Amino acid sequence: RYKADGHDTIVLAGAEYGSGSSRDWAAKGPMLL
Repeated sequence: RYKADGHDTIVLAGAEYGSGSSRDWAAKGPMLL
């Protein structure tokens, strides 16, 4: 879908990917960027 729009897809994944609540990731997301 994104590639069709010409956007590169970036996946932020670490060793703990998938763990923690969505709220936890919402808090960490901007910090990692």
